[in-house]
Amino acid sequence: MLLPLTPADFESYLAALRWLVHTPSPFTEPAAVTALMGEVRTRMQRLLPSYICTVDVAGNLTCVPPAIEATRPLLYLSAHVDTVPSEPSLWTAPFAPHPAYEDATQLVAQGVNDCKAGVATQLWLAHLASTGAIALNNVIFTFTFKEEGAGPKTGVTLGQAFGHALPAPTTGSTLLVLENTVRSDAPYLPLCYTAESSSYTIRLTGTLTQLRAAQLTLAEWRPVSITPTTPVTADFTWTHHAPLGHVCTAPADKNPLLAALLATDERTLIRAGDERSHGTVPAAIGLAASASADVPHRLTLTKRGHFPLPDVLAELAGFEYTAVKPLALSAGFDVAARCADAPVGAAFIAAVASGRASFDRNPGSSDATIITSSLPPAYQAQLLPLVYGPGTRSQRLASPPRLTHGPNETFLKVAGRQSLEVLLAALYRAGHLTA
Repeated sequence: MLLPLTPADFESYLAALRWLVHTPSPFTEPAAVTALMGEVRTRMQRLLPSYICTVDVAGNLTCVPPAIEATRPLLYLSAHVDTVPSEPSLWTAPFAPHPAYEDATQLVAQGVNDCKAGVATQLWLAHLASTGAIALNNVIFTFTFKEEGAGPKTGVTLGQAFGHALPAPTTGSTLLVLENTVRSDAPYLPLCYTAESSSYTIRLTGTLTQLRAAQLTLAEWRPVSITPTTPVTADFTWTHHAPLGHVCTAPADKNPLLAALLATDERTLIRAGDERSHGTVPAAIGLAASASADVPHRLTLTKRGHFPLPDVLAELAGFEYTAVKPLALSAGFDVAARCADAPVGAAFIAAVASGRASFDRNPGSSDATIITSSLPPAYQAQLLPLVYGPGTRSQRLASPPRLTHGPNETFLKVAGRQSLEVLLAALYRAGHLTA
């Protein structure tokens, strides 16, 4: 068994992570994501030449072993290659989105945690298998093209591939999404999410008077972007606020767009955020005087927490809105009660019992919800979705703050190494890895 990790073992992981963050791949630049996905495919084919590596119509990469033991559980690993776009002006020197900054304790770059640390985990496991350090048993690798931002999520196509291009899950099978789940303060406890919050995003159009009224009614929805519906020629005055990072964990009372929206009058124009990206609280608010009253604006709102879909639909019944992401793909899940039914889940239960990890609920959402929501109902009952990965969560109290989905995104090496050791132990215990 490859535990505990030697410096050389962990260095091979860091080499994969360095390589990934060297190349920007924001979802706003599909060509860049395509290029990096192609390079990931080339590496996987070289490392696992017997695997069948295929890119589907949505751009997802799947790597399937030549033979599956149909009587045993399967493990589907998954991570997304795209990142949120960067805002270099918000980063604190010597940090920058690219090139990466590295010292003995940290690796700092855009997307280093979300989710290139997870992509690196798959490349690393393939590397270990290629050297004979481990053997893979019923392990399938998947890399999704687009998880971030507005618009269609390619995890839908991946979910629909189960039972077709991907082997159908057998009883006890697990989907392990390798998002960043490590607590960013000592002792850096790795978290395994057995539940995922709902993450609904809608767009409303109307005058600021109407949008303010809607915001007050939809009090649990957080504004993430706003813009006039038609191009305007006006001199905007911009106010810059401290970045808050991911909207799912940012304090609602500190959201500068919420404050600005509630304070504006009918002769104001307002701009903030990026309509293409609804995961980050905007740090810059632009205001301008309008020549006419009640200029229509588009407002993007997100609601994250534990909210059943029927309740959300009832809440929105009186509004004309556009779902930025299908609401049926946004409801989240809770599989804590059946975690013990899959070998990987049982292995994490053992890790938690030993004090090496802890269970938690994802405050945001991930491909785990997207993929499982797209499965046929029979497969949903068989497949256990879990979220666990070596990336670090935001360090809001650090100086300067290190924000996943924001500036100074930082992978803590000691936390990542600890998480990888727990992951390897769990996969050995579950029988998906052998020495």
